[in-house]
Amino acid sequence: MAVGTERNAGFWRKPDRGEGSHQPVTEVAMLRKTSKWIPVALIVATGRFRFHGILRSILCLALFAALPSPLALAQHVVAIEGPHTGNAYGNSNNSLGNNSSGDPDNNILNIVTDADITGNAYGAYTTGNGINATNNTVNMSGGIVGGYVYGGYSTNREATNNTVHISGGTVHQGVYGGYSGRSHISFTNNNTVTVSGGTVISNVIGGFSAFGGDVDRSNTEVRGNTVVISDGTVGGNVIGGSARSDSLWGNNITGDAMANIVTISGGSVGGNVIGGLNTIGSGSINSSTPIPGNTSNNIVTISGGTVAGNIYGAYIHSTYTHVRPNGFATGNSVEIRGVTIGQSVYGGYINNLTTTGIVGNVTDNSVKISDATIGQSVYGGYITAGHGRVTGNSVTVSGGKVEWDVYGGRSYSGDATNNKVTISGGTVEWEVYGGRSFSGDATGNTVTVSGGTVGTSWIHGGYSREGHATGNSVTISGGDVQSYVFGGWSNFGSVTDNSVKISDATVGGNVFGGYIDWIRDDPGNATGNSVTTSNGTVDGNIYGGYIDYCTFQELIKR
Repeated sequence: MAVGTERNAGFWRKPDRGEGSHQPVTEVAMLRKTSKWIPVALIVATGRFRFHGILRSILCLALFAALPSPLALAQHVVAIEGPHTGNAYGNSNNSLGNNSSGDPDNNILNIVTDADITGNAYGAYTTGNGINATNNTVNMSGGIVGGYVYGGYSTNREATNNTVHISGGTVHQGVYGGYSGRSHISFTNNNTVTVSGGTVISNVIGGFSAFGGDVDRSNTEVRGNTVVISDGTVGGNVIGGSARSDSLWGNNITGDAMANIVTISGGSVGGNVIGGLNTIGSGSINSSTPIPGNTSNNIVTISGGTVAGNIYGAYIHSTYTHVRPNGFATGNSVEIRGVTIGQSVYGGYINNLTTTGIVGNVTDNSVKISDATIGQSVYGGYITAGHGRVTGNSVTVSGGKVEWDVYGGRSYSGDATNNKVTISGGTVEWEVYGGRSFSGDATGNTVTVSGGTVGTSWIHGGYSREGHATGNSVTISGGDVQSYVFGGWSNFGSVTDNSVKISDATVGGNVFGGYIDWIRDDPGNATGNSVTTSNGTVDGNIYGGYIDYCTFQELIKR
């Protein structure tokens, strides 16, 4: 086949150039059941091929019967082998009339060693209303892309089941498996990015929805997208799925990032790694209403390579002080084995700039650390501000080293309930908290230590500065604990029914069933707290309940 030509429906023609010009390009349209193949049926019917009359009739009827809507596009395979000015497309469909009308699907764009694309590269590209980008692929084994790489890009509808493979070359911007822009319904599902070599200067995102919903619609979904990195370099963030929630025209627009997966077994990442990301918008028209945004069942697994930034199973955030997120980070998980992480690790995380806005919760998220080095802290669940609750989150450390603190769950003004930390090996250099809240209650949180080493600071079953600590526990049955141990701690509230149990282990500091570090005129109550030892050694003192009363001025002097 001649370079720079296209064979479609049995006829030769020059390909549409779209926005760019290229030299050289090989473009081949593959046989597909579409109305563009009506000439094939006509050829068969008129006898251009030497078929028996009956057979010819059967083939003709079969071809016409199999033809779908005229909105389907033929499959294209496009190879970029040299310099290319502008964007490169496997196939495109937009409101300006580039290429044919309909859903571009099953197209392939190959970018090889000598390619030099100054713009973006698209497996498929659509801008028309109601047009999807589905089952398209970009393979990049070398060369340079000056802009972004998209497996499938739809500005006004769905981008699903698209794929990008990067095994060599350099992408100067980001890589998206599937990208969906603003539309009435925005689904970005089941897209994949694999990186086994080469360099991506910016971010790698499995599926991205810029904005979904409109006056009469209210949902955007980013589900089942995957990023796999086995080698190569990513300079920015790695995100399994990224959704956006907002409030416009009086409607809340729900953004959900669910069941997205990031797996890293090699290579290097210069930014953060996020399983599911939900960004809460400005809510400029309806800002007083809590804005929903759910991020659930996302998975991050890291077993090789290096990550310079943070790790998040789920991340919900807003950069606007007047916005009230109503998001839920639920059932997300992070597992890290045998690698080095530069900063902190979070199973589920909600961040906001206002201390009164958040009403969402972080629930049932988990982090597992084995034979890994974590440069800062580890959180099963964390809410930085507002009234959201952290419930049922967990951290398990079976080996490696955490250089700062470990929290099962941590909240600002909401309650911390039934969170847990389990340590069976490795080292935690500083503090350990089953659950912690600044002004909410800490209830039913646990820390269990059966091996490993905990440094010279503190272990808290449950901690609340301004609320109550109730029913929290610490159990130590092995390992080397060099710190003070508190079943429950409060500065301004009561501590009730907290416990510490020590067996076959050594504790280097004091042990408190319940502890109040009171700085008001009337201290709270320390009731029903206990410490139990069995074949253990405590080098410090043991207190069932303890109230350390001081004035605020005395506390400042400490």
